[in-house]
Amino acid sequence: MTVRSFEKLIKASPFQFEKFEAVPIRAVRRLHNRFTRELFTSVVRSKLIRKPSRDQGSESSGDAHFQPRLKTAASQSGESDPVRKP
Repeated sequence: MTVRSFEKLIKASPFQFEKFEAVPIRAVRRLHNRFTRELFTSVVRSKLIRKPSRDQGSESSGDAHFQPRLKTAASQSGESDPVRKP
């Protein structure tokens, strides 16, 4: 994956960069700059944070409406699942 495609992927996701560092290949460190970073970057170090929500009144992550499905012993044994109503 290129550095540019990684940046585009993060821009399209619900995250943003808090820190971003393109670490150059050691042997060509002197040639590493913004024009050559696609060729001479060894690894990218970054820290991601969730983007602030557009609606400040609601919960920022949108997890208030998300309820994960848990596998219960009843659902694995074929009995009726208490989370799922027929």
